[in-house]
Amino acid sequence: MTSPEYKWVTIERFWTSGPALFIKNVLEGNGIPAFVRNEYMGGLFAHLSMRGAEGGIELQVPSDLVDEAREVLLGIECGNGESELADDIGDPAPDES
Repeated sequence: MTSPEYKWVTIERFWTSGPALFIKNVLEGNGIPAFVRNEYMGGLFAHLSMRGAEGGIELQVPSDLVDEAREVLLGIECGNGESELADDIGDPAPDES
């Protein structure tokens, strides 16, 4: 598990809490503690934020489990084989039409 001297590290950013909470649950289901920082305030003014700006809702894990968490995130895939996590957090999902 984690040592008492670990720090929380942000591994993903989101503009809404839904995806952050889903992935938090996936990580915890794989034995990785996770924390959603700014769950309520992070998305409040997302529409005013510039693309790529720091902030938003942050998904954090202990610093000694970052690599393990990233491996779990790489395993989350949509039905079309593409990762559910967008490279540009906050971008709408592409149309599937």
